[in-house]
Amino acid sequence: MMTSASPKIISFEFTMSMDARNAIPVTSLSDFIHADALSTSVIQRALRSSPLLSQRIGQYVVHPLWGIPILLVMLYLVYQFVGVFGATVLVGLLEKDLFEGILNPAFTEFVTAAVNIPFITELLVGQYGLWTMGMTYALALILPIVTTFFFAFGVLEDSGYLPRLTVIANRLFALIGLNGRAVLPMVLGLGCVTMATLTTRILHSPRERMITIFLLALAIPCSAQLGVVLGMLGGVSFT
Repeated sequence: MMTSASPKIISFEFTMSMDARNAIPVTSLSDFIHADALSTSVIQRALRSSPLLSQRIGQYVVHPLWGIPILLVMLYLVYQFVGVFGATVLVGLLEKDLFEGILNPAFTEFVTAAVNIPFITELLVGQYGLWTMGMTYALALILPIVTTFFFAFGVLEDSGYLPRLTVIANRLFALIGLNGRAVLPMVLGLGCVTMATLTTRILHSPRERMITIFLLALAIPCSAQLGVVLGMLGGVSFT
């Protein structure tokens, strides 16, 4: 029974591959035509539909030709927002106008009148005092730069650009024995090296983790160091 039925099954499958319409009974031919028309209309609709704007932007971001110019534009925008707006405009407003113009003179006058001990006065409001230097640098210099940096970093992270950055940086990091995943701890290291060191667990091998940790410790400035560097560069004119 099985040997006699096998040739029929084979011939039926062959007939389906050659001409599916002739192999189907006449009673179900209308159903087949209806299903064929329905599938054709769906396929045509899928081909005619255009990708979303976010999908197009994602394709351009990881494109081998357009990915690098987009990366340079993003770095330039981040520098303009953090380095120019944060380190120059906001720092100038807080340090020059607020602290040196209003807060420091008022606090110096109050401490000088209230405290008669020269050592305490010099410690609080002297040239290197806790208020005149420590609080001024912390609130007027570091805080604006760190705030603008984390705001820009949050925008890049929430927009999905950082995961796509791993695709672009894969070839570059391959030269130092890493893959594109290492760009995420590197970028996070600009905010906090300790947090970036914890994220090195996403790398595959202990060798890649060790290379990334050494680069974070020796070559990547954290947000506090970056704030000081950008604050110093903000007062330098290259023209």
